[in-house]
Amino acid sequence: MSAARAARRRQERAAARLPEAVDGVRLVYQREGGDCLRAAVATVLGIDYDDAPEADGFDPTAVSAWRSWADARGFIVGQNLTHAPAYLDLWIAVVPGSRDARVLHAVVMRRGVMLHNPAAGSPRKSVARREVQASTIVGPPAWVDATRARTLELLRAKSPLVWKLETPIAAQWHRTNGRDAEAAAIEASISKRRERHAR
Repeated sequence: MSAARAARRRQERAAARLPEAVDGVRLVYQREGGDCLRAAVATVLGIDYDDAPEADGFDPTAVSAWRSWADARGFIVGQNLTHAPAYLDLWIAVVPGSRDARVLHAVVMRRGVMLHNPAAGSPRKSVARREVQASTIVGPPAWVDATRARTLELLRAKSPLVWKLETPIAAQWHRTNGRDAEAAAIEASISKRRERHAR
């Protein structure tokens, strides 16, 4: 049996046992490798999988497609590469894949705890704070703006409800694609921003 077929069978068996909702949140599962962000956004917004865009991954082309999709619906997809809003009821964390740390994976968080892993049958059952490489929020512009302002307020107050991210996603993406100079520039820029926020 091929590896792809075996993986598909494992996913099908796991899907038969998957919960449909947790704490009143309808869970949406990914249907193929690479569409975890699609399933996570659908879960956060309470929409069907098929109503979320087909743009998968975290590269600039996919991010652009997500933003276009959100704009057309009156939403904003807000990514933060330096901090995570662990005070929000629902947000998306980007973490290393459980089988391959070079592959990025999106999960739905409730405050500081993983609520939903869209990958059926994944061994990942929790997320450590140090694993979060980016945070994503999706919602109406006024809510996203208010969330950003609240995050900065909590950051200035040194609240434990806002996590400083230890490994920025953009740097990892560039390193994975052999662009070490770009990764170093991003890390230096983030370091400077953190220093400014610390003052």
